Amino acid sequence: LAFLLQKYVPELEIHASTQMTTHNSRQIDFLHQLNFKQVNFSRELSLLELKKICSSAHDKFINTEVFVHGAYCVSCSGICYFSSFSTGEPANRGACVQLCRRKYSLKPGGEKFYLLNLKDNSAIEHAESLMECNTDVFKIEGRIKNFFYVYETTSAWRKKIDDIFKIQKYDNKKIAESLKKVFNRNFSAGYLEGEISSSMFNSSPFDQSLEFIGKVNVYNADRKVLSMKCSKLISAGSKISIFTEDRNFVCTAEIKKNLHSDEFAIEIENVLMGKIMKGQDVFLTGHAEKINEVKSLIASLKHIKKEIKILVSGKEGEFLIAKFLSTENSAEVKSSIALSKAEKNSLDAETLFAQFGRLGDTDYSLADVDVSKLESNLFLPIKELNAMRRNAMTHFVKPVKIIEYNESENGKKIFKKKIAALFSSKHDYLELSNNPPDLCFLEMTAASRKDDFSENLHPWIPAFITDTEFQCYIDLLSVLKPELVVTDNTGFATWCSENKIDWIAGLHLNSSNGSTFDAYAKCGARGGFYSSEISFTQADEFKVAADLDFFYKVFGPVEMMSSRQCFFQNAFLCPQQKKIKDGYCLNNCANSAEFFDEHGKKFYFEKRKGYINRIFHSEMLFLPDAVNNVQSDYYLVDFRNINNSEFNAELSRNVMQYFQDSVLNEEINKKLLNVITDKCGKTIKGGFSRGFDVS
Repeated sequence: LAFLLQKYVPELEIHASTQMTTHNSRQIDFLHQLNFKQVNFSRELSLLELKKICSSAHDKFINTEVFVHGAYCVSCSGICYFSSFSTGEPANRGACVQLCRRKYSLKPGGEKFYLLNLKDNSAIEHAESLMECNTDVFKIEGRIKNFFYVYETTSAWRKKIDDIFKIQKYDNKKIAESLKKVFNRNFSAGYLEGEISSSMFNSSPFDQSLEFIGKVNVYNADRKVLSMKCSKLISAGSKISIFTEDRNFVCTAEIKKNLHSDEFAIEIENVLMGKIMKGQDVFLTGHAEKINEVKSLIASLKHIKKEIKILVSGKEGEFLIAKFLSTENSAEVKSSIALSKAEKNSLDAETLFAQFGRLGDTDYSLADVDVSKLESNLFLPIKELNAMRRNAMTHFVKPVKIIEYNESENGKKIFKKKIAALFSSKHDYLELSNNPPDLCFLEMTAASRKDDFSENLHPWIPAFITDTEFQCYIDLLSVLKPELVVTDNTGFATWCSENKIDWIAGLHLNSSNGSTFDAYAKCGARGGFYSSEISFTQADEFKVAADLDFFYKVFGPVEMMSSRQCFFQNAFLCPQQKKIKDGYCLNNCANSAEFFDEHGKKFYFEKRKGYINRIFHSEMLFLPDAVNNVQSDYYLVDFRNINNSEFNAELSRNVMQYFQDSVLNEEINKKLLNVITDKCGKTIKGGFSRGFDVS
């Protein structure tokens, strides 16, 4: 989209969302190539890291934006597939079902707890430090939040900023307390403070702003009457939330009328998530009086328009002249026919104000019409006045730009139809030396060394790399001098282009349309991966360039999320029993563990030396009929040996042979298919069949 906007609407200001996962300085260079003017950084950065990246952005005249209040995602934003691969609802398209807020266990049938649930982000105590980092914009999460939340959080930050700039003195303690009175899951600023630890996790996703007021005695659904023994006096208009005793949400409701001291007529809001039953907990959701105050403020808001004054002059037999004047603009127009004596309906201030004042939904309003230089008793048709007004306003209102977007046609591309493979070790690659893939990659980390590679193993660079780690990758690549890399990080895409290394846009860049590949080509790419979230029919709709290589993953482990958090610490599984993540953790920890959702489905934590924590699905992605359905130059078989998975050399050889046969013969080898299916057990297809909804 950025590529198309730059091409068709270059004057439009473009901002990069936090979903673009911007966390190192070289990614700023990539955004600069596509004309971005503001960037919202990843929420996982510390103040020290922000200071450097803000400086890099300002060097490119890009404004900087930082999330200061609202939810933390446990995954790095923009590279989470937990919701997508589990439910078909992709987080990268705004449809996340928040599986990280649910309970999990470390063994089947084991004790369930909130393993992935983070507290909320609150940086109010670090506002001054963020300013010292040269942050331009403070961003407050407002998505799917109500107006009262938005008002209270924005007000608190406005007061904090005004206090820092000594515009007005405020009590900082009261500011912090006001944030606790609206929806929150407890607060943390661990990322900013550079203290990533288990203290950032929350034992419950429950709203901490709710005030317990009683328990349900009985609910009459026909009469919409709730009976409960209430611990405080509540008035009509108050909002309540009802939860089961183990904190499962049931509903929200509004108190419509107090029938008795313990009986209330209620109106349920939204959808009931269960039955209202005796013994359930009732909480006061909002502050009725304060909410009503905010409603009154909202009702009093008016659209402030810029004022226009008009000076009108004219004599009989001459043209009517009208000068439209505002503080920033002016226009003079005249009638196309001459003024004549009026037999009736002569031009006066009232008539002219009525016709010239019809400015519709523009940002302007008519303040005054001066007719002191207009002779009396003159006539001009109403349609002439309207034409003059429309003509004048073209100087004040920019016309809508009609864009003729002509989608580029497919180039005369002949797809190579070869096999590529990804490995986690040179040993696994050598296991296939008798039947090698056409193109081979090795997953790289900040702890990788020259000896990890061999001549035909090209580096695959992961998605999340801070400025500190960036140099480790550069140092090794400078020694390896590869001809080709796959990169999931746009910062490395820029570095590769500068160093004349061919690069492929990796899976985590989630390319879901043909124009994305045009953008990568503009930035120096040799090719890219189709997104694993799209269906084979959506992939078929791509308009592809003839000189780009296309890649499609057909087999391998499914990475659900990448996180800067340590899941092992939160699950009390850290072998070092560390309380806070440090440099040792990143470069030296290699660990894995399994966990289970409420239905017994298994997932893995995985930590490699030199890279952040990841979560993988226990079931392999396997698309046996992809070769016949997706046009691609390379079909990727991912042989990364994720700890605890059922991977071995024999399975790798079978998978390799199966897809090589598919490419050569374009038909399914049923014998090999059965062998692979038996070994892998249950597999998943990702978005291959369902894709995502574009309606």
